[in-house]
Amino acid sequence: YHGYSGLCKENNEALYWLLKSKELYQQLDDIYSYPYATLIAHIANTYEEVGDIKKAKEYADVYMLLYKLFFFDEDSEGIASDLYLIARCYKSAEEYESAISCANTAITMMRKALGETHPYYANYISFLSHCYADQHKLSDAEALLSYAIEILSKNGAEYKCQLTNWNIELTNYIYENAVNSSDEDKIKEAVDLLLSVAPQNIECYGGSALLM
Repeated sequence: YHGYSGLCKENNEALYWLLKSKELYQQLDDIYSYPYATLIAHIANTYEEVGDIKKAKEYADVYMLLYKLFFFDEDSEGIASDLYLIARCYKSAEEYESAISCANTAITMMRKALGETHPYYANYISFLSHCYADQHKLSDAEALLSYAIEILSKNGAEYKCQLTNWNIELTNYIYENAVNSSDEDKIKEAVDLLLSVAPQNIECYGGSALLM
């Protein structure tokens, strides 16, 4: 089912086949296996992508029940990927405590599986920064995103545009923090950073929608 759903052009079509796969697992009475749990994570994620946050959270809760009952002591890249998808669902549902908990566990697993310089590891940390930013904890968000940028910058020119996006986000965090604290030095830092990433933004996207 993973390969097919990945090839589907429409999320609704992917969701149809994921739910069909779920029915087959249930008919086979194979609902306590890791592949079934992974399927549940992908169903949750697909509901989140089509905007049905209520359903996404319901399936996220089911996944976490399976995880805690059967896989809590396991540690792998696959489970890290599942937990990242579940964290996205909880973030969309504005259940930030659950989102952060899942993301932190996923980050720990991904670091063990792939190391501290892998782009996936950087992506997970970037996601965690967004969880804090959504709660207006901008100092935490700034620190985490700065770390993610540091990691991704070691991974070659192919990530140049993604780094540009992250630097723009970081500039927003710095600027909002500065405005909240009336810190003129911080405001200048944010403007200087924006000017430094502007040429890369133009190269990647034609200069559209920088920030603020």
